[in-house]
Amino acid sequence: MLNSNKALQVTARLLNSGVFNHLEDHDLSILKTLMLRFQRGQMQVAKRIISYWYKADYYNADLPEVLLQDVNSNLQSIGYPLI
Repeated sequence: MLNSNKALQVTARLLNSGVFNHLEDHDLSILKTLMLRFQRGQMQVAKRIISYWYKADYYNADLPEVLLQDVNSNLQSIGYPLI
């Protein structure tokens, strides 16, 4: 099972790297709101946050390879398809 803090940390790193820049403002607002809710310990929100990992544009952002590896490692640990 994915550590809840790890999911939040990876998502924050993805946001900072710019992989979500192609999303509309509405979608980014939802993601940031989910992150705030997740900080309060709602595990169901974690699944919604992780769903945004699949919407990220990993190949057009200046993304360190290690971050994509971290994403896939976390997805694999919970049995989700890799990116």
